[in-house]
Amino acid sequence: MGTVAPQNSGSAEPKQRVPVHLGLELTLAYALVAGGLITLRAIVDDLDFLSTGVRSIMTLVSSSAARG
Repeated sequence: MGTVAPQNSGSAEPKQRVPVHLGLELTLAYALVAGGLITLRAIVDDLDFLSTGVRSIMTLVSSSAARG
């Protein structure tokens, strides 16, 4: 019995690979965007905490002024 060679049609184009530098650039861009979103989320959470704290302080001040 003979071995059968794999069929390769002449119209099949070779697969193109993404250049390494493009992959690194995309990875860096993704990391920067993710880091920016995480930082933005932290800032928004801090601002929300500060505004909640200010509201609590104002409530305490107004209630103590009403008693006083």
